[in-house]
Amino acid sequence: MKADADKMLKEYLITQLQEEEETREKVLSIQDGHQQAKEAQLKLQEIKRKMVQDVHAESKALMQIAVEEAQRDMERKMKMIQEIRAFDRTPISTVKFVDLTATAGFGFLCEMSIAELRERIALLNEEKARELEEKRGDIL
Repeated sequence: MKADADKMLKEYLITQLQEEEETREKVLSIQDGHQQAKEAQLKLQEIKRKMVQDVHAESKALMQIAVEEAQRDMERKMKMIQEIRAFDRTPISTVKFVDLTATAGFGFLCEMSIAELRERIALLNEEKARELEEKRGDIL
């Protein structure tokens, strides 16, 4: 009976050692899983940080391009405004040159130019002066 008890005790100790070994392996496996999860999280954080940096750099570059384009547009507008102001400051001749020999162009048969009208008025004045002279001569 003592041999049976020793045998059973031996078997019990062997199973205990096996269970402890399995438990130790499970604990190590779980710890390794936790360590891998932490490493994966750190790796994911690093990837996200790099993505944020890339997006920030790209956003900054696009903003710089937009600012430069806005500056060029503003300079172009300011230049146009200066040109318009300079054009407004230049004196514009409001004197219209009149061609005294041209008719008004309304299509009337009795149209005449200012020069022709002056000439006829001068002829009428001469005619009137001559008639006045004749009347004076008749009176005397």
